[in-house]
Amino acid sequence: MNLRSFQISRRWLTVVWACSFCLASNVSVAQEGQAAPAEAETTVGEKAPPRKPLTEPVAQRIGVTSGFGSFIPDRWGILSAEVWNPTDREQKMSIKANWETENPADNAVQFTRTFIVPAMTRRVVWYPIRVPDHEPENERLQFGRLMLRSIISREEGGAEVMVVSPLQKVHAAAQINTEFNKPALGFIPEDESATIEMRNYLAKRGVDFEDVNSITSRMLTSIRLTRKLGGVMFKPSLSGIAPSPLSLDGLDQLVIADGRYSEDVSLTNSIRSWIMGGGRAWVMLDRTGTAFARRLLGDSLNLVELETRELNTVVITSIAGGQRLVGSQTDYDTPVRMINVMVDGVEITHEVGDIPAAFWMKYGNGEILFTTLSSEAWVRNRTHPKISKDLLALEPLEDLMNRFYTPTEKALTDFAVTATEKKLMVAKNSDDPPTVADKNHRLAQYTATSKVKDIDFFLKQKIGWEIVPRGHIIAVFAVFCGAIIAMGFFLHRKGRLELILAGAPVIVIVLSSYLYVVGSSKRSSLENLVGSVQFINAEHGSRNIVIRGIGAVYSKETAIDDIEVTGGGVFWPDMAGLEGTNIRMVWTDMDQWHWEGLDTFGGIVRSYPFEKPLQLENSMEATATLTAEGLVGSYQFPGLKDIDHAMLVSPQGERSSVELVDGKLKVSGAELSNSEFDTSTTFKDGEAIRRLAFVNSLLSRNENQTVTFPSRYTLLVWSSPLDLGFMFPGDPNKMGSALTSIPLHVENTKPATRFVVPSIYQQYDVVRATGIGASVVYDNVKGEWARTPHNSRHQFWIRTKVPASVLPAKITKATVLMDISAGGRPVNSVGGFFDDEGHLITKILDTAQSPKAVIEFVFDDITYLNVNQNGYLHLGFSVGLDPIDGETREEMRTRDTNYSWEIRDVDISLEGETLARP
Repeated sequence: MNLRSFQISRRWLTVVWACSFCLASNVSVAQEGQAAPAEAETTVGEKAPPRKPLTEPVAQRIGVTSGFGSFIPDRWGILSAEVWNPTDREQKMSIKANWETENPADNAVQFTRTFIVPAMTRRVVWYPIRVPDHEPENERLQFGRLMLRSIISREEGGAEVMVVSPLQKVHAAAQINTEFNKPALGFIPEDESATIEMRNYLAKRGVDFEDVNSITSRMLTSIRLTRKLGGVMFKPSLSGIAPSPLSLDGLDQLVIADGRYSEDVSLTNSIRSWIMGGGRAWVMLDRTGTAFARRLLGDSLNLVELETRELNTVVITSIAGGQRLVGSQTDYDTPVRMINVMVDGVEITHEVGDIPAAFWMKYGNGEILFTTLSSEAWVRNRTHPKISKDLLALEPLEDLMNRFYTPTEKALTDFAVTATEKKLMVAKNSDDPPTVADKNHRLAQYTATSKVKDIDFFLKQKIGWEIVPRGHIIAVFAVFCGAIIAMGFFLHRKGRLELILAGAPVIVIVLSSYLYVVGSSKRSSLENLVGSVQFINAEHGSRNIVIRGIGAVYSKETAIDDIEVTGGGVFWPDMAGLEGTNIRMVWTDMDQWHWEGLDTFGGIVRSYPFEKPLQLENSMEATATLTAEGLVGSYQFPGLKDIDHAMLVSPQGERSSVELVDGKLKVSGAELSNSEFDTSTTFKDGEAIRRLAFVNSLLSRNENQTVTFPSRYTLLVWSSPLDLGFMFPGDPNKMGSALTSIPLHVENTKPATRFVVPSIYQQYDVVRATGIGASVVYDNVKGEWARTPHNSRHQFWIRTKVPASVLPAKITKATVLMDISAGGRPVNSVGGFFDDEGHLITKILDTAQSPKAVIEFVFDDITYLNVNQNGYLHLGFSVGLDPIDGETREEMRTRDTNYSWEIRDVDISLEGETLARP
């Protein structure tokens, strides 16, 4: 070895030695004990004390945004913490989080999560928080900020020891950015590894990496900005999504463009429960594949993937109301991707050729949009693609988004509408006229849509009926009024009316003392009570249900003990009167927790809205077939007891009684299906009346409503409440009611079978006498008859669709019940058919003279009962005037204007026989 080579080798040895020294120093720092406190300072030249070995757990991170990072007032969010346990024994720890707000009620509750970290382990732990109601910091952009302080402690020898961070901090103050722009959109993007790599490459060269966002992300952002919903989209954080439905509580919509999550069972379960409870999801099948959809919905979705196609030319056909609107052709230099699928039991709204491009599926209170065509085919650049990244939604996508961003049925029972939101709906004196009109419109929509007050009133009636004997109190006050009147009359007769000023207080004292004695004795004789009104969303063939509602607890004496919750679900009690108390919500797992310090004061009723996903032992089922006896089938309602007051409800809000006996169900069609009376109960007690009033409110139709219930044929069943797993102290008696909503699954009727379609299951619209266009007597959009009287003769066709489950079919009889006030006019049923030249030939079949009530028209001539290729049957009617001998045409027109008529309701039932299917 020569001298030069030796010098080079020595230099390399020096470099290696220096690197080794640095690496050893870093390792020693990572393994050594805690640094000295900040106040233990050293002077220059003074030797630093030797570092101690690391023998205690360290809080690596705390208060980290997790899940989707959506923090909406009065909704739940998820944070995470990372803890390192370098010791040789497991450590039992807890995270405690408190809000720092000006409202003491918000700071009264401490969110706690207890957990165990095994020896020599790092662990990431999630802990839920509930965002308090507050006003936005920026009203124009609709966002706010709150401070949350979190600490971690551990048990050591029976004492609580703080777990500090590597910087020797005991606690972490996290700024939580809150969002007020609703609806809130979550987005699970496709694999962005290539995009992230490109962003890093461009960032090093000073290029704006926002320009390389995926086209799907740009499309969603453009849609939200166009609708003035803000450009914020919530994506999964790096710490992942917690295995709990609370991870999705802050979202209103969720777009899924990544199929890798199909293997995550806990996440798919959470998404399924979130949709059933009222979420709306968009599954991009071209990105996720069909495996994710099948794992998400199981047997509820009949979906088969055939092939993947690359298209250079796309023509999207929109399907609405039985009409097909073919769009314009778009050519692409780079082919767009489309998955060819076969699907059944869904609503297809868009096609490319004969392949579904977009279809919808109702699931519980929520809904799912599936698209098979890639994002590039739904949008285009607003300007030249090389100078613009802003995208414009094409008309088919606009149609989809109009539905995607409308509220779901959750809006009916949503308890998370904050006081701040309601306040923003109230007009101020300083508002300009357009703002006042907008606020009044939003307030009217909320008032007409939300049924929360009705649920609360229903519960208070039940609890009040059990606790306070209203009849007794009314009788006491009647005696009081009677005594005052009698005393006044007596003193007036004696001429000493001024003495009533002394006598009236005596009567008040006597009756008040009586009420106090009665109240005290009644309070001591009452039992502890827990009541709830539950609204249960179920899906045919599914074991998963979501329960939402409001509960109340009453204790005759103050109960000081923990309130245990098992099996998931959350409730947030009314915090009135609890200011200044220390309350802890302690989570021991993501589906098990309890309240500490939430005392149930004696003699006070405390309410609590709740929501709970639940998995039953068996699936919920409600199936029927059209037979000669009507809709006949079977049901299976696991967990429901004391089933009563069942009814079938149509999408128009019509209802009909249902017989439920030993697992068999039957729907008859003898009465008008829009009757507001429960015909299955002859004697109506107080409970039946309260239930009927709530159902009438739930099914009400109002022009200001943003959503109506239900959107498909649904079975409503009352029962005793289900066990929610909420265990209150004092061993209270349980009471209440549960209303279960489950769609009716109608199976195909076998060929060559007689059937009867009850009126509740027969939908229709109304067209003009020519068969084209809507009639003035009926609003096909709202599905209701015009409320304004008519003053001229009119002929129209009721176009009714024969149910698909019996097609092809031969109709032998159609019965029409018409509630009409004809005002001296004859009402004719009309039959019609087309001759060989295509002309419509009509014939009057029956006439009713001046009806003012419900009349029946029967069509039993098969000549006029033809079902067209689309499954429609036309039944004609005319309302006119009988001519008078010698009357001129002008006189008849004058008489015509003096006789008004109005149709209030029409119900149709069919009889026929199924034919052999091709």
